[in-house]
Amino acid sequence: IQICEFIMYSLPLQEMLSKSSKALRVIDYACGAGHFLNTYANELKRYLTEDELKEHYKNIYGIEKEYRLSKVSKVSSAMYGQNEINILYADALASFELANTNNLEGEKAKPQIESNSFDLLIANPPYSVKGFLETLSDKSKNTYKLFNDDINIETNNSIECFFCERANQILNDNAKAAIILPSSILNKDSIYKNTREILFQNFDFIAIVELGNQTFGATGTNTIILFLRKKETFKQENHLISQDYSLIKERIEAENLKDNENFYQNYLSAYCDFRKFDKELYSNFLNGNLDSKLAELEAFKDYRNAFRQTSDYKKLKESKIYKESKDKQDLEDKAFLAYTQAIEKDKLLYFCLSLNQEVLIIKSPSDIKEQKKFLGYEWSNRKGDEGLKELHEPYLSPLFERGNPQNETKLNTLICKAFLKTLSDIPKDLQGYASKARLIDMMDFEKVEFNKAISLNVKSRDELNPFKNSKYELVRLGEVCDLNKIRNQASATEIEKMNLNSGNVKLLPSSKNYEWWTDEKTAGQFINEGEVITLGVARYANIKKHKGKFVSANNHILSVKDKSKIIFDFLYILLEICGQKLYKQGQQYPQFDTNIFYSFKIPLPPLEIQKQIVAECEKIEEQHNTLSLSIKEYQKLIKAMLQKSGIIEDNQEYELNSILENLQKLESKLDFNLLLSLIEEQISHSEVLVEETQSKERKQDFNAFKNFSKTIQELLQTLSTPPKDGWKRISLKNEQYMELNPSKKEISKLDENMLVSFIEMASVSDKGYIQSKIDRSLNEVRKGYTYFIENDILIAKITPCMENGKCAIAKNLTNNIGFGSTEFHIFRAKTGLDSSFLFYNLNQQNIREKAALAMTGASGHKRVPISFYENLTIPLPPLEIQEKIVQNIELVEQQIDLLNLKLEFLEKEKEKILQKYLFS
Repeated sequence: IQICEFIMYSLPLQEMLSKSSKALRVIDYACGAGHFLNTYANELKRYLTEDELKEHYKNIYGIEKEYRLSKVSKVSSAMYGQNEINILYADALASFELANTNNLEGEKAKPQIESNSFDLLIANPPYSVKGFLETLSDKSKNTYKLFNDDINIETNNSIECFFCERANQILNDNAKAAIILPSSILNKDSIYKNTREILFQNFDFIAIVELGNQTFGATGTNTIILFLRKKETFKQENHLISQDYSLIKERIEAENLKDNENFYQNYLSAYCDFRKFDKELYSNFLNGNLDSKLAELEAFKDYRNAFRQTSDYKKLKESKIYKESKDKQDLEDKAFLAYTQAIEKDKLLYFCLSLNQEVLIIKSPSDIKEQKKFLGYEWSNRKGDEGLKELHEPYLSPLFERGNPQNETKLNTLICKAFLKTLSDIPKDLQGYASKARLIDMMDFEKVEFNKAISLNVKSRDELNPFKNSKYELVRLGEVCDLNKIRNQASATEIEKMNLNSGNVKLLPSSKNYEWWTDEKTAGQFINEGEVITLGVARYANIKKHKGKFVSANNHILSVKDKSKIIFDFLYILLEICGQKLYKQGQQYPQFDTNIFYSFKIPLPPLEIQKQIVAECEKIEEQHNTLSLSIKEYQKLIKAMLQKSGIIEDNQEYELNSILENLQKLESKLDFNLLLSLIEEQISHSEVLVEETQSKERKQDFNAFKNFSKTIQELLQTLSTPPKDGWKRISLKNEQYMELNPSKKEISKLDENMLVSFIEMASVSDKGYIQSKIDRSLNEVRKGYTYFIENDILIAKITPCMENGKCAIAKNLTNNIGFGSTEFHIFRAKTGLDSSFLFYNLNQQNIREKAALAMTGASGHKRVPISFYENLTIPLPPLEIQEKIVQNIELVEQQIDLLNLKLEFLEKEKEKILQKYLFS
């Protein structure tokens, strides 16, 4: 209801009502329980007399496809004394039937929903509904431009797109609309691109509000609210068409653009200024003459590269006409001209449609806590207290003030002013949420593939480029790299089957950089050789390099064109930093974008500078790899210590002496002077003043890290070994030593306002610790959440969290009490059992594997029953031995923490090297 109120307060209702000689025709074409309609009707009372209201109520329409909800909506209207509101039980997309209602004799006349007949649309239409087209008649389907023979009627689920086109059908000239939609409507391709074209052609964009994933509770969907104004139309061939769209398109298609002085001097001039084209040369190009000066521009070079990747180009090269032609270049040039003209005319058209539009952008914070402040409410899952809860009484939010639509310190008034064209400056207190941008700046006219995506982060591609301020010339990746020259790639399944963990052929899947190897015989037809950099086609932007023989699966493969210009390893270092920027958002996962790749700019220093950068970065990389391998060895060491102490059983035998030898070899490769210098540099560059004592502590930690190999030798001498028959074992349901899922009764008498720690599932790391906690009052969390106290152990019981290793000891809880997800099992050690010792027993991969087999429930919602843990047994050495084992393990874990800290320093070091050479 808060979002309903916000939308209503954002519309210029007072002006709309005062300027209209008759009642406004208002519609919600997916009205559900009628929230929007009743909120609008209630808002009318602010501006109209009692006598005027009924006539306005008669002009309010709601359409709902679900019978039960349509009845709820009708009853709701009656309860508010707004019985005149029209509620139609129908499919709002059945455009033909709704415009041509048939009434049986004696039946009450059904309202008609005619085209271009409504002044205001307010709606939250459904999204992602599979098979919705199957319920529409052919006559209705054919009223939509979005519908065509290529659409799969059974599987298409883009219902939100058809609701956007439906808005265009039913709204009158200058009508207003506020529609809640999934944010993907702004940037997805295929039918979503066609939807945006309909919106650009027929509407002015007034404001876009980006809402976070907390707005609608359990859906977790990122949504937007589009505030639109319908453009003026005129009749053409028995249907109405946007004046702007028709006239601009007609002028662009004219034989000579100069024939229309207004278009030539205003629209064309603005576009050429925006794209930095010479107007005379560009005008000639649109008329069929591509000058070499224009062709040498980077934009046209991009077009040339993209054109050579098209199927039309390949068909031309294979055609009989081309093969027999004496002037093959002329045929290529003509085809290229037609290809480029089509794209540029499309860009020019939508630039002109968007030129004079300034859009108000309002964005919800991404932080969950800040989102709740922004919305003024939160969603509760507590048993018996579920639902939406306002955070303050009275309601408090930057969105609007209830009962005061004209409060100029709230965001709703900015939207209202944007509709009225009176918005000038955004108040300082709202600048964290709101900004203004030209619509042309929210679109990417540089990319070859012009999909009319709308970005709410208004920065040019050059501004987003991390190398934009380099002191060296920036060149396009397409000029120095070849893309996908190697074609014979294996599938993900084939490459996984090839893995032998040995051989001289590297396997490069699109996901992680696994140490997968095979031999030439197994690689077979998929074997390739060379110096290559690979980037996953989709989802994974994991960048990998290899020199030698390899097999690739689902990768884009990059290789250097000219080694006299760029060094292979230097290119890899740059791509490590900017690789993610070569991807665009796809329907599910990011997708590698070849157009971005060809045009993305990188610095090209002299070869000597490149060699220096590579040498310094390789030294850092070597230290990084050594530290990473050391961490793995220390993790093995913990396993070996637990094995030797008789605490865990594992399929793998961990040999202590072998691990120690490996650690010594790795330590010999570490450059301690370099690592110490990084720590000192970190201290000297800290934004916070680091006291001398803290500096000493860091250096002492470093010395302890450096001398740990000696410490570990002494530590291992103190390891306790089990007696011949092993340690005594206890069941986890042994109540003398253990309590499972303790009752909340023990805190029943505590003050309800006491602060306690709250821990979500996402806050528990798969590395054995809690990443973050928030304070909540006891009365907020007592019901519907899992209770625990300081030193209790939390283990996820639901898939896949359990398998991923979400297990931790509760430490540093506020008032020693915590609450968290109901998907935790809680383990509490009693006298005689050390909680950390219990944790090391339970946090084992082999236990997780057994737990996975014991899961019950439906797929995707499987859980480990507590009975699984009740049947587990663990060894129980004397308490002093438990504590000694824990002490020894914690010493090794401290060493791992120090190594991870060094890794963090090293990961930043490559960027510092690039900064030194490329920017200083």
